[in-house]
Amino acid sequence: WLFIMSTRPLPLAPRPFPEEAMGGWLGRIASQYQIGVDELQQLTDLDLGIAPSHENWTALPVLPLATIEPLACITRVSPEKLWIVNFNSTGISPAQAYRYCYKCLIANRRDYSAPFWQAHWLRIEDKICFMHNEKYRMARSSSFRLRPNFRRILNFVYGEDRVISQKAYRFGQSEKPVAIPL
Repeated sequence: WLFIMSTRPLPLAPRPFPEEAMGGWLGRIASQYQIGVDELQQLTDLDLGIAPSHENWTALPVLPLATIEPLACITRVSPEKLWIVNFNSTGISPAQAYRYCYKCLIANRRDYSAPFWQAHWLRIEDKICFMHNEKYRMARSSSFRLRPNFRRILNFVYGEDRVISQKAYRFGQSEKPVAIPL
């Protein structure tokens, strides 16, 4: 594995979205290979800023140029696009919990089949999504430690939404919940 990963581009690497957090994009890449982001860091032999506990892998620091250029080669993404995603990490610091908008997460306007973690969720102080006018939901940072790639986080978020919908239905606050296939 190590030899293949460090000398040739990855066979599959999803394109990053301009609004995406660098850690979220790396989590989506790791999901393609059903590995954790820490394993991706080891296999690519790059310093991606992922701590050994990988608890806060979505909130990565800005990566240096010495990491961006080889990462661009391995993923076949232009360095310019990676700089945009990397710039999204400015001002992000690890937190105890991260906010997200469930509707924005599951309904990516650019590609419905590719949900992603938006960078502004990691640094905002707002409590309401400006797109949907709904309160942000919270995911504890320990959720990321227990789920080392984006697909597992997404499954966790879908599960949380099911629980929230069922509770709201039981207390008469919404219509019957609709199951979302995982």
